[in-house]
Amino acid sequence: MKYMGSKRRFFKQLIPIILKDRKEGQYYVEPFCGGCNSLDKVMGNRIAGDVNCDLVAYFVASTKCGWTPPPNITEEDYIRAKKGKNSILRGYVGHSFSFGGTYFRTIARHERIKGGYLNLDKLNRRGLQVHTKQQAALKGVHFYCCSYEDLPIPPQSIIYCDPPYRGVAHSYYNAKGFSHQRFYDWCRLMKAKGHRVFVSEYSMPKDFKCVWEKAIKVKLSSYDQSVPRIEKLFTL
Repeated sequence: MKYMGSKRRFFKQLIPIILKDRKEGQYYVEPFCGGCNSLDKVMGNRIAGDVNCDLVAYFVASTKCGWTPPPNITEEDYIRAKKGKNSILRGYVGHSFSFGGTYFRTIARHERIKGGYLNLDKLNRRGLQVHTKQQAALKGVHFYCCSYEDLPIPPQSIIYCDPPYRGVAHSYYNAKGFSHQRFYDWCRLMKAKGHRVFVSEYSMPKDFKCVWEKAIKVKLSSYDQSVPRIEKLFTL
């Protein structure tokens, strides 16, 4: 089962394709880094961007300043953070305690009974484990809070995009108003500038070539029914 918003479960299958023929020193760039569940599996020169400034602030504080989250987040803390102002803690809570990695969609729940149940001890342990792992794996990444169009990208980079999926509600933080046509044109421009461009999506225009696909089932929350999808990786 895959939950909307994270490539954690199968990104290792994509790495050999995306990083094939990567040159020494060549930058790997993610303009939609989200929770960094794919970025933390790539080494070397890396640049990450996202419009979610809470997440960016959290990752910068963690990797550059050694920020450590509190050990016990409660459901009330989650609700307070969801309603609160931008902060490092809000980035951590939204990233680590939201169902399926979909930022503040709903708090994560386990599914052994209908409707799920909350196991805060397990969520806190998992949150701290992921934090510790990513804190080490993401050291040296250059983070930016900005649109994909404004992200500084060095020449001849490898660009991997995990944008809001077309026609899929809540697939990405702040996806309302996202122009897919504008994104397609930007990908073509990046290709013309000499970058290698890869995109995760269910479908893309005909000039984008599918180089990998996998049948999956997705859920938006523990209350939703699973839906079959074909996850795909495209390139130009």
